[in-house]
Amino acid sequence: IAIIAKSIDGFSKDTSLKIFGNPLIQVGDIVTLTYKLVGINEVPFVVQSVKHSFNQGLETELVLNAVGPGTQY
Repeated sequence: IAIIAKSIDGFSKDTSLKIFGNPLIQVGDIVTLTYKLVGINEVPFVVQSVKHSFNQGLETELVLNAVGPGTQY
């Protein structure tokens, strides 16, 4: 399960999320998100930041930026 929070800044397309640990994701990777509850359907994002932590298991925190100036979600 991912927790998605859109940035409050109206000009920013940054999205932060936490996922089960995945050490293969790197800055610069292109990922697509689908989260139908908020109308996100296969929207491409570039990975801007990656942070790993290990508490009860590996967790990966990502900051993503929408690809393309016209990306709407």
